[in-house]
Amino acid sequence: MHRSAGRLYRLVDLQGAPHPELDLPYDSLESAQAAASAWCSRIDHAHPCCQAVGVEVSTPHGTWRTLRYVAQL
Repeated sequence: MHRSAGRLYRLVDLQGAPHPELDLPYDSLESAQAAASAWCSRIDHAHPCCQAVGVEVSTPHGTWRTLRYVAQL
């Protein structure tokens, strides 16, 4: 599992803003990826909105770092 003490994950849009449908804190990379995959399955993975879902992780300094976008999930 990709969980570090105090780290949270979030889903973002292509511009790095919190995702309009999936803006929740996730405890692990796996749970964020699962939420993105489930959401994309409901709307069709080929839809442009699915290509614009990214995962970010919180840093010890309180900022966010992009890990990957859905095409890489």
